[in-house]
Amino acid sequence: MLIRLFTLFCLFASATAFSADEVEFDRPGIGFGSQVLPAGKMTWEQGLPSFSHDADSRSFSADSLLRIGLGRGFEVQLGSVLWQRLSLREDGRKQRWQGAGDSHISLKYASPNNSDAFGWGVMLTRSQPTGRAPLASASASHELGLSVTHAFSDTQSLALFASINRDQQENGWLLSPSYSHALSSRTAVYVEGGIGHGQQHMRAIGAGVTWMASPRVQLDASILRGLDRRTEDWQGGLGIAIALN
Repeated sequence: MLIRLFTLFCLFASATAFSADEVEFDRPGIGFGSQVLPAGKMTWEQGLPSFSHDADSRSFSADSLLRIGLGRGFEVQLGSVLWQRLSLREDGRKQRWQGAGDSHISLKYASPNNSDAFGWGVMLTRSQPTGRAPLASASASHELGLSVTHAFSDTQSLALFASINRDQQENGWLLSPSYSHALSSRTAVYVEGGIGHGQQHMRAIGAGVTWMASPRVQLDASILRGLDRRTEDWQGGLGIAIALN
């Protein structure tokens, strides 16, 4: 089913034309891009699927994100885990759940002085559990994130993502540096690391690749390797991002 869906997306990408400038998508990776969409522009960014895996659990999810440009440096984002399948092993017994996960709404701002060489953006997010436990979180949470990017050549750039998170049980923070390299006008690769504490605990390194199927459609693949017991052994997935107008 997923292979058929991915094939349909590829056919859609090859059949569409788009005359506007290329869009900077937020997926894949731990952080988000430092640019916002122009007023009235929209993108749909979809996991096909995303996954996580360790010794005691395995999860597959279809995480969806709709971005809408508001103008004056702002955009709004609406995201949701529309479907998730979770398997847990406890005391030799294996349990499975399937259904919706968390949803979130975000407001993102990028400086109007951003350039091709340097940019920064901030985003405030409220996440709400819209599914049943253990697929969804125990309570709502708030996150404030900052992304800073610096391109030191036409093909190479550095980025730093930082965020703080708060919910009813625990606070947390996350820091993620990354390096990107454009192999061609359509293909780019990146490496990244993540270190977090508390609710956002992470010790991981990873990499990914993006391919522009057309100026308005991006396909991606990514992988993260956990480095301690509290971080999932493997995370990643396939995805697609489409500029809708």
